[in-house]
Amino acid sequence: MDEIPHQNNLRFLIVEDEPIYQTGLMTSLESSFATATFFLAQTIAEASKILDEHPVDVITLDIRLPDGDGIDFCKRLRAHNNDAKILGLSFFKDQHHIACMMDAGANGYLMKDADGEEVCFAISQVLKGKSYIPFPKTYQQSATSTHDTQQHYHGSLTHREKEILLLICNGFTDPQISDQLHLSRSTVANHRHSIHQKTKTKNTATLVMYARENGLSW
Repeated sequence: MDEIPHQNNLRFLIVEDEPIYQTGLMTSLESSFATATFFLAQTIAEASKILDEHPVDVITLDIRLPDGDGIDFCKRLRAHNNDAKILGLSFFKDQHHIACMMDAGANGYLMKDADGEEVCFAISQVLKGKSYIPFPKTYQQSATSTHDTQQHYHGSLTHREKEILLLICNGFTDPQISDQLHLSRSTVANHRHSIHQKTKTKNTATLVMYARENGLSW
């Protein structure tokens, strides 16, 4: 696995209501992050209590929990400026759930049937400031069907739009892009709108996928 920034003493919060899966995920992570600290929660209430008491670096978040929706919880965390890396977890492979989780502020989305190697790779990506989206067949087919019609659009992106697209692919939020490029938030929002129009994408997940398909997410 590639070197991961600040790999030592990472703090993980695994939010998952299935104890067997939760334990299996922790075991997979322990093999690559031997010095990490792990916190376990089976509900949003438990996760909230842990986060009130302990800062964490990475949150793996089931999108369906007994006391609420992981997507909504992700939105709440971002609204409270929690900057932990968040990976959505689900068996749902459809584009809708991936897009909703990414738009909620997640750094990535991971299928629950992913093996240990993919889990650790996904975490290494988000720790480097990148996004991670899997390519299950249903998602891949959707991308392939529109790839030919989209391919020529990225040539019309301006230098500034490509700059913003790269930051989006690396997990930057609009406020962070605003600070990074010294632009107003409304200017960033306008650029993002233009990028979506030119690439024929509707949300962050499909935009990141478009960028990867067209070699724009270096």
